[in-house]
Amino acid sequence: MWIENGGETSSLNSSVICLYVDGRPYTDCGAVTGETPSDTSYVQNSSSQAVTGLAVGDHTVQTHFLTTNGAKVAYYNSNYRAYKP
Repeated sequence: MWIENGGETSSLNSSVICLYVDGRPYTDCGAVTGETPSDTSYVQNSSSQAVTGLAVGDHTVQTHFLTTNGAKVAYYNSNYRAYKP
């Protein structure tokens, strides 16, 4: 997952990319993935996250992007893959 974000002037604006499955955050959701620049430029933050132990069947998967002081999102991309052992 990657998210291009910026356009802000506040400093110390850390960001987090979270993978949610069935409405709940998984793996490294609390890990900071980057810092939104304070000079109105844009930066690309990325994260790769894996979930194991899900029951067989349909699931809802979402990408959540959180920042300390807000940010504009220019572009984003998320790829979800399911593997059957």
